[in-house]
Amino acid sequence: MMDTRALETALPAAGEAVTFAGVPEGMTAPVLADAARLAARAGRVVLHVAPADVALARLAAALSFFAPDVPVLRFPAWDCTPYDRTSPSAAIVAQRMAALAALAARRETGEAGALIVLTTVNALSQRTAPTAMLEGATLHLRPGMLRAPEELAQWLAGQGYERTGTVMGPGEFAQRGGILDLFAPGADGPVRLDFFGDELESIRRFDIETQRSTRALDALSLQPAREVVLTDEAIA
Repeated sequence: MMDTRALETALPAAGEAVTFAGVPEGMTAPVLADAARLAARAGRVVLHVAPADVALARLAAALSFFAPDVPVLRFPAWDCTPYDRTSPSAAIVAQRMAALAALAARRETGEAGALIVLTTVNALSQRTAPTAMLEGATLHLRPGMLRAPEELAQWLAGQGYERTGTVMGPGEFAQRGGILDLFAPGADGPVRLDFFGDELESIRRFDIETQRSTRALDALSLQPAREVVLTDEAIA
């Protein structure tokens, strides 16, 4: 077991950020885990900046072994350059948006549990969605509420979700009458919203392969699927 007295001294209850450097190779994951548990007492988050995405992936794997109880958010860099003809891959966009949404929700609810955010130098140098946009664009759904499926489909399209015939990956949605399927970035899987007229009757997880519902959900919170949402304010 590690001696955490140095960490306890370095992590104040409030005030400026604390920076760690020069951690011996192989000890990064245990140090981060202990730091996250201690920082959680003050409602703070531990951020680790890796040199590249490969190192980030290795550290995430190590943390799943050394600290399976500590949540880890991955915020990777785009796999393309700004103004490139190609867009970032859907998987990377989903990871980035999931991390941003989780941090925004944590700030909104005041949650203070342990949390580690893994990112890279390149990722930090790239502009992304402002916190105010994420907090203001969150949509909360519950069975029994009134909202037309066509209105929800328009909201999803406006928040960067891609309309498809069948939902297969994060950031996609499909509508068939009163049934609307969607896959939110960072979610464990897609969900199916079943409407009766304008009333949302049920929210259920479903399996992509079989298209069968797996379990019911009591509520669902949705955030934008893209870091750049072309609203009138954003274009202006």
